[in-house]
Amino acid sequence: MSARVRAGLLRCYPPAWRARYGAELEQLILASHGEGAPAWRIAVDVLAGGGRERLRAWGLAGGGSSEEEARSGVLLVLGSWALLVLGGAGVRKFSEHWKGLTPSSRRALPAGAFDVLVIAGALGSVLLSAGVLLALPRLLAALRNGGWRRVRRAALGTVGLTIALALATAGLAVWAHGLNSSQRNGADAPYGLAFLGWASLGALTLIAWTGLAGRCARLIGLSGPLLRFEAGLALAVTLAAIAATVAMALWWGALADGAPSVLHGRATGGGSALVFPLMLDAAAMALGSLLALAGGHRCTRLLRPARS
Repeated sequence: MSARVRAGLLRCYPPAWRARYGAELEQLILASHGEGAPAWRIAVDVLAGGGRERLRAWGLAGGGSSEEEARSGVLLVLGSWALLVLGGAGVRKFSEHWKGLTPSSRRALPAGAFDVLVIAGALGSVLLSAGVLLALPRLLAALRNGGWRRVRRAALGTVGLTIALALATAGLAVWAHGLNSSQRNGADAPYGLAFLGWASLGALTLIAWTGLAGRCARLIGLSGPLLRFEAGLALAVTLAAIAATVAMALWWGALADGAPSVLHGRATGGGSALVFPLMLDAAAMALGSLLALAGGHRCTRLLRPARS
């Protein structure tokens, strides 16, 4: 295993961890390789360990006391909601004209499901914003007291990714405006590749924001009544995420059963319900809901005694 590969594997770990344990891990990699362990297995083990340490650095690993579990749960719900919003925004963009193309006799169920999707998304966003605003005074105080130096690099990188995502979104929207529905739904290969690139950039931006949120949460040190209230909000956001995802699935299923051509931008003509952009959006929402459910479950450990 070359020195460049070892250096790349070590970069999977947080900088603070590398500064303390990096030399020992590199010696362990060399020893394992010398004992005949396959390089791919060493790489997998190191990558898995790096992922665990990144989660701990971001405050997402969980474990320990009920407060530690709740703090990680709140952060996990925060990150998962961002993923769900990304998928939901894609569904909203994809579904701009579906009502006008759907026969009135087939419109009731998908219309009701779509309304639930919009309401759940709005409610979850309001609840999440309330949680952020409640923690904001503590965060500002922590930043003024020297915390900015600890998060400056991550904050600047996250802002840079966000600006790049905004520019890419605007460019993709302009491009999509000049295409017909069929081209936007997979017929135009360059647009499809650009869409995949945009989705990848969006995922990187979400990861960066989640990491930054974890760093800020460690600065704040959520505890006591504020943490309990944040955990309650996280549970409510989890329910909104599940409701939005189920509603999206019902909307998609109802159109697939009664008016599949609508998913291709046509009033008639049929077609497959498996539309690639919609599948990506649905996958993002489903993954976001699963992560929110995991985070909400962690929060219940702190709230359970209060309910008793």
